[in-house]
Amino acid sequence: MTQDKPSFFTYPDNKVIAVLPDMRAVDAAVQDLKAAGADQSHIEVMQGKQAADNLDLNGENHGAFGVTLRFFQNLLDGEGQTLKEHHAELEAGHAVIAVHADTREDALAIGVILKQHAGRLAFYYTALAVETILE
Repeated sequence: MTQDKPSFFTYPDNKVIAVLPDMRAVDAAVQDLKAAGADQSHIEVMQGKQAADNLDLNGENHGAFGVTLRFFQNLLDGEGQTLKEHHAELEAGHAVIAVHADTREDALAIGVILKQHAGRLAFYYTALAVETILE
């Protein structure tokens, strides 16, 4: 599990991204995800100011690539909005978890586990779509 990766958060292809209330919920969710077969190296946790800064909503802190990427993400109706919601949750002190999911069925199963730990604002990202898993 990786926490507060010091890098720019680009596009979470084939991942479920969700908000959890605190690190206690994260730890319990990670244990259940691993028990269900998730590879710990495919689970990322973000919390705190550094994680919020890594999201870099307008990309300005990451050069021309970052600005261009965020511009196009904000053009897409749902993607820019979910990024803003997750940023606000990090700023409020909550945690954001990212879990790799190869299929929609995997994503739904991950959503069930995250919901058991008060997960919300969960979205499944694929190359061509963003699907709400938990509201």
